[in-house]
Amino acid sequence: MINTDNLCMGCMNPLLPEDTMCPHCGYDRRRTQTAPCLPLRTVLKQRYLVGAVTAKTNTAITYCGFDLTQGKRISIHEFFPEKIAFRTAGEKQAAPDPQFSPLYYEGLNSFDELVGKRLKTLDPEKLDAEGAMDLLERSAKLDSFITGADKENAKPVQGELAITFAD
Repeated sequence: MINTDNLCMGCMNPLLPEDTMCPHCGYDRRRTQTAPCLPLRTVLKQRYLVGAVTAKTNTAITYCGFDLTQGKRISIHEFFPEKIAFRTAGEKQAAPDPQFSPLYYEGLNSFDELVGKRLKTLDPEKLDAEGAMDLLERSAKLDSFITGADKENAKPVQGELAITFAD
């Protein structure tokens, strides 16, 4: 298994223990990540290592990530509508502001339906990095973000994270 302490959180390439700046992307390994973003090196579902934020909109946060099982760089997309969601310090899961809870879950459920429809249009054999990115690009044009995808069964996964393969 790879030593994740020596992975650059900006690009997930290996670093030497003495490197403070990544020779591949220039990321400073001393950087931290502030709330509401997930902290660097958070492990999700005992499989996905969270790295640096690569994009943030008012509805989602995208992180550089690493699949600990497959040993591959990935992108992690988190449904996080910033005006109606929050994250308690130390928590991995985002939560809706109680007064906006129905709106939050309506958006999440609507998006799950959209993802299901999109995945049905793709050939499961072709749902690789290119297929996943194509799906993301088409979803982004609709101002929506993937909440989850089960690559093996080509169906949506209920939840707030989408994992796409970067390589």
